[in-house]
Amino acid sequence: MKKLSLVSAFAVALMLVTLLVPTFTPSAMAQQPPVDTTTMYVGTIGWGPRRADPVRAYDTGSGELIFNVYDTLIFFKGEAYWDFEPCLATNVPSRAEGTIVDVTKTVTSTDVNLEDPTGSTWSDGSTCIGWVDNIVDGKLGAGDVMYMIEPDGSYRTWQVQSFSAGPPVTVTLIRQKWIFHIRTTDAAGNPIYFVDEGGSIVDTFNVYDAEYSLKRGLVQDQYGSPMWMFYKPMFDQMNSDPWDTGDPADAMNLAHLIDNAIEVSGNDLIINLGIIFPEVAFKQILSQTWGAMVSKEFSISIGCWNGDLYEDTDGNGYPDWFETIRHASRSPYDRTATIPRPPGVYFTNGYRYVGTGPYRVITFDGVGYKVELEKNPHYWGGWEGKHLDKIVIRYIADWTARKAAFLAGEIDVCAVPRAQIFELLDPVTGEPTTPGIITIKRISPALSMDAIHFTFTLDPTTPYMPKAGGYDLPNFFNDTHVRKAFCYAFDHAKYIHDAWFDEAIWRNNMLVYGLVPDYYDPTCGGYDINRDLAIQELQQAKLPDGRSLWETGFELTLCYNTGNDQRRIACEMIQSFFASLGTRFVVNVLEIDWPTYLDLFETFQLPIWSIGWLADFADADNFARPYMHSHGDFAYFQNYTADNGWGSRKDELIDMALKTPDGPQRAALYKELQQIYYRDAPFLPLVIPIGRRWCWYWVKGWYYNALYPAQYYYSMYKEDTCWYNISGPTPGVPDDVTNMRDVTYLLLHFNAKAPEPGKTPDPKWVGTYGVGGVDPYGDRVCNMRDVTFTILHFNHRNQP
Repeated sequence: MKKLSLVSAFAVALMLVTLLVPTFTPSAMAQQPPVDTTTMYVGTIGWGPRRADPVRAYDTGSGELIFNVYDTLIFFKGEAYWDFEPCLATNVPSRAEGTIVDVTKTVTSTDVNLEDPTGSTWSDGSTCIGWVDNIVDGKLGAGDVMYMIEPDGSYRTWQVQSFSAGPPVTVTLIRQKWIFHIRTTDAAGNPIYFVDEGGSIVDTFNVYDAEYSLKRGLVQDQYGSPMWMFYKPMFDQMNSDPWDTGDPADAMNLAHLIDNAIEVSGNDLIINLGIIFPEVAFKQILSQTWGAMVSKEFSISIGCWNGDLYEDTDGNGYPDWFETIRHASRSPYDRTATIPRPPGVYFTNGYRYVGTGPYRVITFDGVGYKVELEKNPHYWGGWEGKHLDKIVIRYIADWTARKAAFLAGEIDVCAVPRAQIFELLDPVTGEPTTPGIITIKRISPALSMDAIHFTFTLDPTTPYMPKAGGYDLPNFFNDTHVRKAFCYAFDHAKYIHDAWFDEAIWRNNMLVYGLVPDYYDPTCGGYDINRDLAIQELQQAKLPDGRSLWETGFELTLCYNTGNDQRRIACEMIQSFFASLGTRFVVNVLEIDWPTYLDLFETFQLPIWSIGWLADFADADNFARPYMHSHGDFAYFQNYTADNGWGSRKDELIDMALKTPDGPQRAALYKELQQIYYRDAPFLPLVIPIGRRWCWYWVKGWYYNALYPAQYYYSMYKEDTCWYNISGPTPGVPDDVTNMRDVTYLLLHFNAKAPEPGKTPDPKWVGTYGVGGVDPYGDRVCNMRDVTFTILHFNHRNQP
């Protein structure tokens, strides 16, 4: 059967070729220099990397450099962001191997005050020194968190698993221990080296560097940093502020908690989680740039935290770091003043990049908008096979200039705005008009979402005040009927077609496609274009004098950030819808520059604003929390909060779901949360983008991982061979010509599909783009397009 299938498929391919060849007349190759196989040239959008310190950087521009300079304890396994492999640890912790361990104890107390258990003593000799009231009922109970001094003198964070009021009060407490076996040598037994920008060895990696790296992030705890992703699973807090009470004893308690949350045992690093955090999500956190390992010795030498959690040099009771290091705007890794550099290294600032990873930063030009990375000759992973010696990243804000450089072959990989893709594509075939340029399509999941946010209560002084019936209405969107009317005013299908050229999808609520597990429930309801229902909601929305908005109409200003065509189109679609209801509905559309736009919505000035969210980790919490929690990144700035009258139930659901193991119980919590979304309509999901990649045919080795902040250059190289030359005498290893070996290879992998979130990857989906990859056509599936285009490139060697 297999043999017959292959023959049949090949026959179909030949028929397709017969049809296609008469019209396949490639134009002349775009002018370009000979392919420089040593250096990758990347053209991206405007400048640039904002921070060099891994525990402060929280943008993709900064992450691109950190991602390629540093290593983490564990790392993603290829495209599967839900699967992992060892890196600077020799193991990926798991329950099966006994390196993820639930620690439990059941204790009783006769002196606990349930309204504040601080100071209570327990039957095992432990003492409570603080707690977190997660159920927001003012009483200790299941789901809350307790901070305890243990009988052995250690300080621990515990989740209350079960509770009985007694007497005596009885609680079962649980926490989790993750054990990492630390790697200290490469495969040949050589030390793992930290290397500076000039290529000099400054230190060797050991377990104490791992301990210091994680503790330093908790100590610095800079505002706007990603350190909340460690504070939450370890202490059930978003930062260190709950210990900043004015009592130095509380600050010293945090020092002890940090010290015992990250421990060393022999050559093992132990991370103690105070709550039962989603396992895959925590592994994703550890695999990203904020989990990068730094040199303790080097960090201290440049003025970072000295590693002492308890030192109190002025005798005021506070640990020194709490007053001098914590919340500092910039660490020594991020100094702006220039410093002496070795020959061949040029920086316009004092940023430091000293890691164990495959590359080192040799140029950081904030004037010429260019960054260069060069191979780390001491990289412990080795340089066998084909790799890049150097990467040059040019930040070219102007699309016309960037396009010209791309077409001329001056840059190998190019960022192409969605609105400009048809400047490079044939409008009929959808293929690139310049032979040799490759576009990989249907890249999904994006793990991101754009949404329209309603500000429930505006600053009463805002110049963008909604008006209706003679009233100024700072609470315009505090009325659910108004929000629902706007939700019913939006045509998602038209928007995806007009603004995204059908390269996007949408879901009813914040739980985007790609989360693992996927708790999205389409039965919970959502909103799409419906004129009649929009009118009904306007009829039910009342002014203070009892008139409806349908009677009076309204005037409202919608703003979007300069240059964002998709958001402009969304505003204009809403404007057009309400204009169709009558002249009494006036919607103005205004363009505002990005910094001002951010300032305005963060100060409750904009009635409606739109912004995107990119996942930190692929768990439902990372979307439910920012969009729905009273202290979430978006809900807070919408005034969609418990303090503004919108109840604490949604907050409780989010906090309970985070601590609930994956399964039906957690699914039920997220279902109720989605029902609350449908009831309240606090925001309107717009799109989940589907991505594209643009490069020249000589760029090999790329693969897609939705949680990567940027390209991982270690897997990539350049070679002036045909893009469709993907195999050779050794299957999956390209030779020097496109021929029947490549076709046969594709037929053997026919119907292979890109990995689906949370599922075991298709075993037939192998290789990377240009190196044994089974999708040379670039639509994320191996099908007849791949076979046909390969046949069309028969006998090509250094042609596209």
